[in-house]
Amino acid sequence: MKLERSTYVKIALIVLLCLGVCGFFGGCRGIVPWGGSLLAPGGLMGCVGWNAMGEIAGYAGDAVGEMAGYAGDAASEVADATLHSGVRGGVASTSEGGHFEIDASEVNAIDLNWLAGSGSVRVVPDSETDGKIVVNETMHGGPQPVMVCSTNDGVLSVNYMEGDGGLSGCSLGTWGSKDVEVLIPESAASLERFVLEAASGEYGIDGADAMLCEKMELDVASGSVSVSQMSVTDLELSLTSGNVAYEGSVAKTLHIDQASGEFHFGPCLSAPETISGSLASGHIVLELPANTALTAQVDKTSGNFTNDFADSAGDPSHSCELSFDIISGNLEVLSAE
Repeated sequence: MKLERSTYVKIALIVLLCLGVCGFFGGCRGIVPWGGSLLAPGGLMGCVGWNAMGEIAGYAGDAVGEMAGYAGDAASEVADATLHSGVRGGVASTSEGGHFEIDASEVNAIDLNWLAGSGSVRVVPDSETDGKIVVNETMHGGPQPVMVCSTNDGVLSVNYMEGDGGLSGCSLGTWGSKDVEVLIPESAASLERFVLEAASGEYGIDGADAMLCEKMELDVASGSVSVSQMSVTDLELSLTSGNVAYEGSVAKTLHIDQASGEFHFGPCLSAPETISGSLASGHIVLELPANTALTAQVDKTSGNFTNDFADSAGDPSHSCELSFDIISGNLEVLSAE
């Protein structure tokens, strides 16, 4: 079984965290290739499999290197991104937060990258924003960096701080928290792409039953994301931990790359044409219409797979192909009443 590189990177980070905790409390004297090693067959890591662990080790080295690079840049980023009154990167800022707006006709995609706090993305009537896409930032306690908004070739990028923050932002715990609100007028709701990259916090995305975008990408490290009244062509989810709930329709492809946490999809009016992905751990629930003609291929090392459609032919005009690789965890495909 071959999972995606991103899945192994996420597993590697979780492994490194566990080993660090173990080392803090007990020294982890067993982490040697002999004498009760955690990596020995049957040990704590042996359940994943030697081939998987070999790839994890390689990817972990790359991940740690990237994290070190992010951390090295953190000090200079903070020095440049400290809050001040005025206009910075197109954002009008005060001690209470920032404000940015742009004519919706200039934007065909939105990338939202937020480290902590909470976020709200809503499709609203044009009259509420005068036909503009509006981004509001609200700050709570302590000195904090100013968000940065920029456009390039029609892509609106909204970043927690200058330099995108990256993983280094998670270590700067002396800051307070920041919330972000993105308002998208109905006339601009047919975007090519909408991306949310969230390190932690709580996020709500309300599509108001509009076709928000062709493709939605959710890259969630932790926290909680709730998507409601949504309609997209393709949905791609990368989940390290936390929980994600999606209620709405996906017309063609749903792809899930999950290291841990929980993902709930549905109920929906019609199933996607294809559902694919990988599950290292955690829980996935897919609620599909009862008339779905589902064909499933699941490669499972451990864990559980539940399929309510195993003995049902369904309606051939509502076909869905499911293909999944599971190391552990639970995958449930349920028939919505």
